[in-house]
Amino acid sequence: MNIRKRSKKLVNRRSLSAMAIIIVISAIGGYCYWSVQTWGGYEKSYLGLRQEIRQSTDDSLALAMNSYDERVKKVASLSGVVSTIKSKESICDVSGYIGWQAQLFADPKSKIAKCNETVDCIANYGTDLHSVVSYLEVEQRIANIINSTVSSQKQTEKTWDLQLTAWAKAVVDIDNIQSEASSQPMKENALNYAKKMETSWKAVIAAHKAHNKAGYLGSYAELVRSHEMLANIASDSQSAFNVLAKKLQSSYDTLK
Repeated sequence: MNIRKRSKKLVNRRSLSAMAIIIVISAIGGYCYWSVQTWGGYEKSYLGLRQEIRQSTDDSLALAMNSYDERVKKVASLSGVVSTIKSKESICDVSGYIGWQAQLFADPKSKIAKCNETVDCIANYGTDLHSVVSYLEVEQRIANIINSTVSSQKQTEKTWDLQLTAWAKAVVDIDNIQSEASSQPMKENALNYAKKMETSWKAVIAAHKAHNKAGYLGSYAELVRSHEMLANIASDSQSAFNVLAKKLQSSYDTLK
């Protein structure tokens, strides 16, 4: 009886050991399979992001820009691309469950390096795109202020005070626009223009009230010359935008 009991216990122990080995092998096999799938998905994620950013940019640039509403929609769409890029900044982070493999094996290490390289290119592109979007937004705000202030109607002494008030408000509104380095020169040019218009209207009104004909004619001529600053603002703005666009194109090309 004792021999039989001992035999049964030995068999049970062997069975348990065999089961334990099977469980361990299955776990290792499952982990290896999961690791392969995870690394495959990791690679697809950053390659897919690059394609997504390119496609989103192309779709945004394809939007019409003939009207004010279309322009706003296009800028908003490009701004959405910037937001997407910012939301994916941590895409190369790896779970600790598999991250350790990069310290031992070449393939995971290579995938992480390629991910970081890709995301760096995307981040640089996002920075350049943000500069362009910011520039277009500031440009649009300035255009809205100036367009709502400049009057196409014939001005008489009854409307001069209204014009002076409008340009004084334009000075404040332009000065309050938040701008970045790329759009600061454009803002300063527009602000100088608005201040010039305000000063010219003050001079016209003062000369008229003083019955100073020579001063009035000189001030009115200066008012006309002030309007000519708009052409310079538009030219400078286009030149500055071309520089930003060229830099953006270069960083976009790195996403290919």
